[in-house]
This record gives sequence, structure tokens and C-alpha cells, in this order.
Amino acid sequence: MDGIYMKKIKVFYKNVFYAIKYIYKIDKSYIFLEFLNVILTAFSSIFSVYSLKVLLDVFVQKKINVLTIMLFIIFTISIIVDYLQNKIEKQSIELKKIIMSERTNFDLYNSILNKNVLIFEDKEYYDKIYLNMTQGLSNILSLQNNLGKLLTQILSIIGIGSIVIQYDFRIIVLVLIVVLFSVILNFYQAKLDFKKNIDSIYPSRIFDYTTRTVYLKQYSKELRKFKIFEVIKAMYKKSVDDIYHINEKYAKKSIQVTMMQDILEFILQFCTIIILFFKYIVNEILISDFLVLYNSTMDLCLYIKSIFNIIPDFYQNSLYISEFKEIIESKKSESDNDCLNNYPFLLDSLKLENISFSFKSRRIIDNFNYEFQNNKIYLIQGKNGAGKSTLLNIICGLYKTACGDIYINGVIKAEQKWLKENVNIMFQDGQLYALPLIYNIIMRPIQNKDADEKLVWDLLDKVGIASKIQKLPLTIYTPISNELDDYGTSFSGGEMQKILLARSLANTKLINIYDEVSNAMDVESKKDAVKLIRKYYKNTITIVVSHDNEWNDYVDQIVKL
Repeated sequence: MDGIYMKKIKVFYKNVFYAIKYIYKIDKSYIFLEFLNVILTAFSSIFSVYSLKVLLDVFVQKKINVLTIMLFIIFTISIIVDYLQNKIEKQSIELKKIIMSERTNFDLYNSILNKNVLIFEDKEYYDKIYLNMTQGLSNILSLQNNLGKLLTQILSIIGIGSIVIQYDFRIIVLVLIVVLFSVILNFYQAKLDFKKNIDSIYPSRIFDYTTRTVYLKQYSKELRKFKIFEVIKAMYKKSVDDIYHINEKYAKKSIQVTMMQDILEFILQFCTIIILFFKYIVNEILISDFLVLYNSTMDLCLYIKSIFNIIPDFYQNSLYISEFKEIIESKKSESDNDCLNNYPFLLDSLKLENISFSFKSRRIIDNFNYEFQNNKIYLIQGKNGAGKSTLLNIICGLYKTACGDIYINGVIKAEQKWLKENVNIMFQDGQLYALPLIYNIIMRPIQNKDADEKLVWDLLDKVGIASKIQKLPLTIYTPISNELDDYGTSFSGGEMQKILLARSLANTKLINIYDEVSNAMDVESKKDAVKLIRKYYKNTITIVVSHDNEWNDYVDQIVKL
């Protein structure tokens, strides 16, 4: 048991230091601003207590002139400190958070893109991605903020505690007892909050998805034509009900914790008043001391509780940071190591040897063997569910095989990195992005404007859609969607496939794969697409998956699955 707790403590400290180092790596000045804000906050707390005592003492002595001067000085200092705090909190730190959010999201994007696409078939892992994309940075900054609070409370306790302890040590003991029980309750509350958040992730994802379907363009026609919205609405209602019941479940427990904390607070207030009242009765303190000591005791309790309460907050932060680290720190597999220099430039063949692939305990491909030769076109055929798309994903490096190897020229083992770099694929469900058309075809930033534009126009002409693009206000710079831009446009299913074909031809590699390249095109367009791909197959391995008979006369080999 002790070993388990020690392990948890070790993980806790590792996560705390990880968060600090991560923030420091992104923006060193953020830590400085937080520290400066800590100093100002602590100064403000201590200054307000001492100011109250000074003003009450002067007021009791009826020194009106001195009181006026002191009020002016205290007011001026308070305004300056308040301005500096607001300047740091509302402007400097908030602007820093925007920049840090960008950096953190890019880190998450890169980490997710380095993972196998099968992670999106794993609900639990998908939940973790959602959690970190929506709350990743906020949890790290929360830990940093808690560190700032810790320093603030320590400085404030030193200042205010020095006042209280001069009058009655019993008050300090009373405060510590109340704080001890309050901290235990807060540990329990922190665990409840974490569990509630984790339980809410999946229904929250359903909530977000159903909400998106209402305003995203791709769903607009079906929602108006069919009654599918009733199904979507039922999903939405269930997600809201689930979120409601989760909150209801944890709210009952939270109320009990809060009530117990309120009772402890009342006991402290009552006992403090009794102690100070008797000291006032026996003339040990003045009425001004009574007021200052009471307020100081309440503040002292708050600050000490905050120090101890930060520990469960740290614990909660640590739980979230563990999830963040799991996503962002996953190492690339050995197959992703850069080993391109070991491969020959000329490709003679790609050999698949004893390839098997399973998913969720189901064997999809079992001991597949085949050798694809250069300068040939292959047609893969098979029934639905036979594993055609899975095989293509293995060849292009998106899926890792359960067993078996892929060889270049029959002897050199092809790693996933090489396959990703040297295999081009036109996906059956390829997506167009809400970006200008030119980017949807070259699929990278523009490097040479004239050359890239010429390439795009040439390919648009070859796939038979150039005339339509020329009529658009921004031609090849027209966004494919008016969701983000008024000048955006949309295309039919066949036109979208032509754009996807142009994309594939613009990114020709040593191995080129076409998955259902023409199933949305008309008969003539299908024939044109077949002939066009045939022209581009020289010095490459071309693999096609299609149910269209047009391909039968144009391929060198048919592979049955």
C-alpha cells in the first residue's frame, strides 16, 4: 500500500515539474508575469489589513487632518497597485495565453498526426484527445496559477499572521484546526470534480457533434429533405440528459461537502468573536483592534485553507496533466525513424509477405502475399468487407500490420516512414477543406506561385473541370465552402471526385493508389479518368480499387481479395 502511495506522489511531483517546464519552454515571460502578479496580490492583502488598523487608530484619536492625509495616501497606493494588477491580469497574461494556446494546440496537432489513424476507432482514446484539445492548456495554466496562489498565500500569511499572533495564539490554533478538516473535505471534492469531468466527456462529445450537424453545410440538405433530424434530436436530448444526470449525481455529494465546510466556517467565526469579545471586555484590546483582528482572522483562515486546498487542486491538475502527457509525449515508433537514405531511388517492385491485420479481435486480412511490379497497373477486387481499404491503408503506411513485412525490390524492408513518404493515395472518402482550391490540389503551402498555378490549371484541364473554375470570381483561389468566406463555392459529387483526382495526380509518387476513383462520375468522365491515370502510370506502381468494369481493359493484373 505504501508503495502505491509513494508511486502516486512521485507521479504527482513529476507532473507538477513537467507543467512548469512546459510553460517555461513556451513562454518564459509568462512565469515572470505570474510571479509579479503574486507579489502585487500579496502586497495588496497585507496592505489592506495594515491600512485598516492605521485608519481605525487615527479615527479613535480623532486626528482628522492626519486621517485625511492617510486616506489620500492609502487610496493612491491602492489605485496604483490595482491598476498594475489589472494591467497584468487582464492584458499581459491574457494576451500571453492566446499565444500559448496556439503553441500548445500545435504540439497536440503534431502529436495526434504522428499517431496511427486507428486511434480514432478507440472511443476511450478519442475521449482523451477531446479532453486535451478542449482543456489541455487550461489545466497546465491552472497548475501554474495554483503555484502563484501558493506563493501569494504564504506571503499574506506571514504578514497577517504577524498581527494576529501578537494578540492571542489561541486564534491561530483554532484556525489551523478548522483548516485541517476543511482540507480533508476539499480533497474529496477535488476527486468528485475530476470524476464528474471524466464521466461528462463522452456525452459532451455527442452534444458537440449533434450541435455541429445543424450549422455545417454538408448536413443542410439531408436535414431539410429527410426526417433524420428527429434521430439527431434524440441523440442531442440523450446527451443533455446524460450530462444533467451526471451533474445531478455529483451535485448531491458536493452539497454535503459544501454544507460541512460552511459549518466549519461558522464555528470559526463564532469562536473568534467570543475570544475577541472577552478580550475587549477586560480592556485587553480596543474596538479598532477587535475589528482588525476579526477581519485578519477570517483572512488568515482563508489563506491557510487556500494553501492546503491547493494540494488537492495540484492533485487534480496532476491527473489531467497525466492525460496531457500521454497524448503529447507519445514516442514515434521505430518504423517512423528517418531511414530514407537506405532505400534505392529506383523502385522495381513492392512485395507484401505474409501480411495479416486484425482490429478489435477480428481478423480482416489473413496471410496475404503479393508482389507489385513497377510500370504496371493493378486492379484490386473483392466483396464489401474483404479488406480492400485496409490493405491500401497498410500499403500507404497508415496502418501497421499485425504480422508480415513489406519489401522494396524484394530485399529491403519498407518501414512505415518510407511508405508514408513514397505512396500517394486518393481516398474513397477524400475530404475537401474550406481553403482555396489551389491548396486542395497541391496539399501544401505555395512554394513557387507561377509553377504551382500552372500545375493546377493543367490538371484541372485534364480532369475536365477547368472551364467551371475559370468562371469563379477568384478562380483557383476560390474557397471550397462558403462556411468561412462569402466567395466560397460548392461542387457536385462528380466534380469533387475530379478535384480529388487532380490532387492525386499533383502528388504523384513511386506508388499511386486510387480507391474508388470514379464511382460518382458519369460514364464519359469515368472513361476519361481511367485513360488519364493510365497516362500517369509510367515508372510507378499503380493500384486501383474499383467496382467499375471500365478498368478491366486497362489494367495489367487483377488481384482478388
